[in-house]
Amino acid sequence: MKALTNKLLLIVMALALTVFAGCGGGTETTGQGTSSSGQGQSANAPEFISIGTAASGSSIYLYGTGLAELLKDNLKYSQFDIEETGGSIANMNLVNNDELQLALTGGDVLNDALKGQGNFQDKKVEHVSIGWKIAPSVVHFVTLKDSGIRTIQDMKGKRVSIGASGSAANLTALTLLKDHGITESDVTLSYLGWNEAVEALGDGAIDVAMVFGTLPSPVIESLGVSKPVSIVSMDPEIIKKDKTRAVYTIPANTYKGQDQEVVTAATEVYIVFQQDLDEQVVYDITKLAMENTEKLGKVHPMGAVANVPAKEDVDFLQGTIHPGALKYFKEKGSY
Repeated sequence: MKALTNKLLLIVMALALTVFAGCGGGTETTGQGTSSSGQGQSANAPEFISIGTAASGSSIYLYGTGLAELLKDNLKYSQFDIEETGGSIANMNLVNNDELQLALTGGDVLNDALKGQGNFQDKKVEHVSIGWKIAPSVVHFVTLKDSGIRTIQDMKGKRVSIGASGSAANLTALTLLKDHGITESDVTLSYLGWNEAVEALGDGAIDVAMVFGTLPSPVIESLGVSKPVSIVSMDPEIIKKDKTRAVYTIPANTYKGQDQEVVTAATEVYIVFQQDLDEQVVYDITKLAMENTEKLGKVHPMGAVANVPAKEDVDFLQGTIHPGALKYFKEKGSY
């Protein structure tokens, strides 16, 4: 009887130790998916977190894919997925309505959205906060190398695709054309997405395709495999007139056939958050993205860049940095 009692005592002790180990292991572990690093659990995390990107195959879409995978691997308290969207304008509205929890958007669109101007006149967004910045989105007016089109003025009388109707890229293209003295009546416009436009260019259906994205653009690279391309240059002084744009130089040989550097325009690309998204969740997301640029850069080169927005930029936008992102920036001495 005594032997049986001892055996039962040993079994109970073993079970107790097993339960204790199971409870204690999660808090002592550091690294991916642990609460000790702030990345294992968040009581207020939503079950699903959707990331707004742009058209499939675009630089923004590829970055979003890489970001979602990084978050899935490390943050186990929510399910992360990406949404293919119409781009910056759609993303701002979807985040504002809490249909997306975070998204990528161009600085020009963010500026209009936060100030209630342009496409956001009478519908200013009020539930969007700023996260971090990635590589800028670059304007490519791309044509075939043998087209003879080298400047925007050369585009007069040509067939030009300027992006999907109503998209941020569409409006950027029209503004740049107008600023360079090209009216809508000077060209034959079409409104095609990136993939459609580049395909139409390769088939000879159009003369110029406008593609908006970070370097290198996957869709332009795909065309360059079969047909050498050329990127149309712009006047840097005209570009500088708009504070939401920057002068950008595309290095020579970025694309097959583009054997000289090209001056063009670019806009900053921001990660924005739904204002009410939990502070700890935003902190975790920001920390992971900014400390894994090497990994994200392997998905697309734009992922290798993650910058803290300058205070003067945030003030110009009349926006606010999300408290979760701000907490991380302060920890790193950036604010």
